Amino acid sequence: MVPKGIILDCLCVLLGTNLGSAIKNHIPARINQPMNVIFGLSAIAIGITSVVKLHSLPAVILAFILGGLIGEAVNLDDKIKSLFQRILERLRFQIHGDKEVYMRFYLIVTVTFCAICVPASMAPDLSCL
Repeated sequence: MVPKGIILDCLCVLLGTNLGSAIKNHIPARINQPMNVIFGLSAIAIGITSVVKLHSLPAVILAFILGGLIGEAVNLDDKIKSLFQRILERLRFQIHGDKEVYMRFYLIVTVTFCAICVPASMAPDLSCL
């Protein structure tokens, strides 16, 4: 069975990324700043809602602890950043401004996508996709 939800999530992220890159210079700061806060609060609300629905919260907390320890032990943050840098260099993508800030933001987006979108796409109520 083809994971339609995951494929749809990936396509939406790619479309949104490209659209956002194309129009980012045309969005005034007075709109951009509140949108970042709204999206951040939305992600927090989704996380809180998901935690409330859990039946096995201790397992989730243990997974967070173990994931954090393993990620730090293998230096996963730097490895993912260097992978993204190589991909962007290969695609000849131009980064304007501080590369470290851009990579930190890209890492946050990726982690958020993996933490929220992928498990949500495997939920039984989305099996109609």
